[in-house]
Amino acid sequence: CLAALGQGWGIRLLWAIAAGCIPLIHSSPVSSWFDELLDYDSFALRALPKFDMPRLPQLLGAVGDEQQARMHTSLLRHRPLFLWAPQGG
Repeated sequence: CLAALGQGWGIRLLWAIAAGCIPLIHSSPVSSWFDELLDYDSFALRALPKFDMPRLPQLLGAVGDEQQARMHTSLLRHRPLFLWAPQGG
């Protein structure tokens, strides 16, 4: 799932994580939340710079089934760090 820039990139990242979809974080100079603490590479893909986007199909095609399975397992392990239920429900 694409977590592209917009009004900040955070909401699209949260939507991808909530959906259980491996996020594709668009290349940007902006650091991800808790970037220094979380191993984003274990559960997310980093996209190419905008000028190099025509190579995106190659990037995605290079991710094998085993790597996708590992990343999805890691995503589910990290998901509670991004999503939480309000108190009382």
